[in-house]
Amino acid sequence: DGRLVFAPLKHKSILVFDPARRSWEEVGDFGGDTMKWNGCHLMEDGRVVFAPLDSPSVLFFDPSAGTWAEMPHGQTRDEKMPQAHGHGCRLCTDCAPLPDGRVVFVPCSCKEVLIYNPPPLRPRVVKGAEALAGKFHYVTLREADDGKLYCAPFSAQEVLVIDPATGAARKLGSLGAGPHKYTTMAKHSNGKLYCPPFSAERALVIDPAAGTAAEMGGSLGAGHAKYECIVEADGGDLYCAPSDAERVLRIRPATGAVEEVGPVCGKLKGGRYTSILKADNGRLYSAPLNSTKVLMIDPTSGSVREIGEDLGAGGGTCTPGVPGKGGPESDKWWAMARGRDGVFYCPPCNGTQVLAIDPLTDSVYTVGPQFPGDSKWGGVVMAPNGKLYSPPRDAERVLCIDPAAGGGVYEVGRSLGRGGDKWSAIVLGPDGRLYCPPRGAKTCLVIDPATDAVEELPGQVSEGGKWQWMAAARGAGGTIFAPPCMQERVLSIAFSPAPALARPTRVLVTGAGGRTGSMVLRKMAGRRDLFDPVGTARSEASAAGVRASTGAECRVCDVQDPTSVLGALRGVETVVILHSATPKPGKQAAGVKWTEQKAGAAPAFAYPAGGEPERIDWEGSKAVIDAAAQAGVKHVVLFSSMGGTQLDHFLNKIPTASGERGNIILWKRKAEMYLVAKGIPYTIIHPGGLLPFAAEPAPEGQRELMVAVDDDFGDLPPFARTIPRGDAAELVLRCAADRGAAAGRSFDVVASAPDPSGKRAWDKDLGALLAQLKGKNTDYTKTRHPILGHGPKAAAPPLAPFLQSGAGVDPKVVAYLTDALQLETVSDFACYWTRGEYEGGVRADVVQQIPGFQDASSAAIRLQVARLRTAWRLAQAQAA
Repeated sequence: DGRLVFAPLKHKSILVFDPARRSWEEVGDFGGDTMKWNGCHLMEDGRVVFAPLDSPSVLFFDPSAGTWAEMPHGQTRDEKMPQAHGHGCRLCTDCAPLPDGRVVFVPCSCKEVLIYNPPPLRPRVVKGAEALAGKFHYVTLREADDGKLYCAPFSAQEVLVIDPATGAARKLGSLGAGPHKYTTMAKHSNGKLYCPPFSAERALVIDPAAGTAAEMGGSLGAGHAKYECIVEADGGDLYCAPSDAERVLRIRPATGAVEEVGPVCGKLKGGRYTSILKADNGRLYSAPLNSTKVLMIDPTSGSVREIGEDLGAGGGTCTPGVPGKGGPESDKWWAMARGRDGVFYCPPCNGTQVLAIDPLTDSVYTVGPQFPGDSKWGGVVMAPNGKLYSPPRDAERVLCIDPAAGGGVYEVGRSLGRGGDKWSAIVLGPDGRLYCPPRGAKTCLVIDPATDAVEELPGQVSEGGKWQWMAAARGAGGTIFAPPCMQERVLSIAFSPAPALARPTRVLVTGAGGRTGSMVLRKMAGRRDLFDPVGTARSEASAAGVRASTGAECRVCDVQDPTSVLGALRGVETVVILHSATPKPGKQAAGVKWTEQKAGAAPAFAYPAGGEPERIDWEGSKAVIDAAAQAGVKHVVLFSSMGGTQLDHFLNKIPTASGERGNIILWKRKAEMYLVAKGIPYTIIHPGGLLPFAAEPAPEGQRELMVAVDDDFGDLPPFARTIPRGDAAELVLRCAADRGAAAGRSFDVVASAPDPSGKRAWDKDLGALLAQLKGKNTDYTKTRHPILGHGPKAAAPPLAPFLQSGAGVDPKVVAYLTDALQLETVSDFACYWTRGEYEGGVRADVVQQIPGFQDASSAAIRLQVARLRTAWRLAQAQAA
């Protein structure tokens, strides 16, 4: 609009100059004792961003509304660096907004480049089309089973029903004239909504299924402010702690009874209790507003009593229905919320400290510092990080209660000014932030629990005033709705996805010509919004085939040549290592097809010369990792194999062309350990056996995924530790897409039995999947072997001495087992036969292969069979 905005360096305020009017104004007061912000630039959304010179936060300013927000950046200065032009160490000297909403900050004495990422959803404030006549319309709402939001009438005559899908509102029922009828509501497990009377005479029940709203129970009198809170107990009854009423109210949906229970409390000016919650023990607790103690209701025994110490004089000096101004002993605590520790926390209204109620011990105590003043905070809600937040009414800043930090209590965000009865209702938005419609303020407030940043949404909602929007709730689609009290229209905060990043992540996939590699590359090519994928192949002919089959770019690259790899990494941010040595059909037991090879026997494959695991899985992966570090790659995903803790795993026994063990899992593990030590953000995946086997189909998307570490899947049998190749490829894609969740993780993964209906299938939520690990990662100290840089391990007991010396087996039989069947160790022998084969006595066939033992009826063959059976039992016991 032509105005100029100046960053507050040492001046206390933002300066906004209007050349057309030749006038200026100062906005905010940030103090004048430090060098605060330097570079300022206009962002795509119209805000101005200021780079932090010495400030602990980034400053955002909205010129259209004259509002600002500080966002802590968490960076510290490196005081050991040389001073900048004699002016001392500075954090960031300038910044550059990008078209996708991000902002890059130039590091001066920071150790890292600082990048601001905008929220994934953008909120937008909208007012409803219909204007309501009159005042004091609605102050409470709840979502029903039909997905709609129901607002009980305060001074309105009908229930207001809001449809979140369309934003439309309609009226339900006719409850007649009369002020201040209902202020609270609970959704019952039967699907109906119940309200105790505030100034109405009778309770209200709303039946969304029947489309009715009617009074229930007998008259409770015309008194004012009778009940302001309600909760369902375990037995299905609803209980209401008394405000200006003299007894607890019980509503019994099963019978329709509305009755007073418990002792008579006597008259008390200003309201006793305004909040009530149910604990895990089934008891109900209410924090005192103008009462002197916490109220505890035990629905099982029917007892109603006070607990804890005296918390101040009873009674208030407030006018009924008006926030109290009677000092710290009146209007003490309005609201309460449960922490993850099971304790109820209550932000202080006129009280001076946060109140804590522990249902486990029925103890009542205060926590945190003292806060003087009246009407400080109202509503409170728990954020996804477990902290509780309360927006300021007359306080200057947002209150944060952190139960995990031993009941830490502190204020967050910038000053929002004293007084004004600014905000009270608070709701968790679909983006993880907390939203507050204006109670007396002119704007909607947003609290980001991830950073403790506090800001006002751009644009003025109203001119301010008393009791504008007193309640809010989030609909099924994510939109937040607030019915009007002293305003005319429903207020909504809708959310739309932020623009996608202008540039998808450039990903290099090695081994793209393999079955898993080509599948990963093809999946990534189908998600151009997320990836700009590139594969690698060893020859131009192979690369052409990859391009044709995946639709992605493919570069010729020799993974064993660091120069070739470095050239392939141009512009790459993420590397997925999927190349692997591949054995070829080789020598097998005489007369036995490889498909019939016995479990545990030496596999009938061998790695060709030049394609050994040492060269491909170790040297090739090391070259890729070294080149990735040199090229500044941000994330490496290494697709490896399970079995890393099992030195005798059958895959390690596949030989090379020279006849030595290939030890492919050990060489893969060596590459994993090298990647971890290199310092590049990594993700290491150990899949189980990749399906399908042979021609058996194994479609993806029909199984749950299970994760563990160190090959520990409990009682899951080895044959079930498998995963369809398509599901494994999808997991690789998700790890590459969500670096925040995947970085620094090394884990095993297998799949459940298939469910063709797809109902029991992985929902592709990477964060939830990895949460199963409870923070555990692969323990690379569990496997010791010379390949991994450790000293030589004790050799596995060889088979020949065991059979000849220990079991007396004929040398010709021993030679056949070790040479023809390639059984090297006692463990190999123990795994060669199954228990079923042993029990069935099928052992003579082995001995009959040997010259001199063809006659199955001879005493010699019977003796050798008996000795083999004895040796096998001993080998089984030794292996166990």
